[in-house]
Amino acid sequence: MIVDVRQQDACASMAAPPRAVYLHPDEAARVLGLHPETLRRLRRVGGGPPFFRIGTAVRYRLAAIKAWARSREVRSTADEASRGID
Repeated sequence: MIVDVRQQDACASMAAPPRAVYLHPDEAARVLGLHPETLRRLRRVGGGPPFFRIGTAVRYRLAAIKAWARSREVRSTADEASRGID
């Protein structure tokens, strides 16, 4: 059987995108190297990674956690002061 490679490529591009990974707050804290209470406090006062609340359940998207951590990267304490990072 002969299959046109272009047809295979078209089928591959129609594949579902990768599913997002959602983490329980304890798992998210572990990924970030934080105590779960620290993540809870950031959720309450603001400044932490974005999260979802579905009913009473709180979930963090893994990609959002990684992006939040990258956004807080600095090279010196002077960088922290200029960006307002505590």
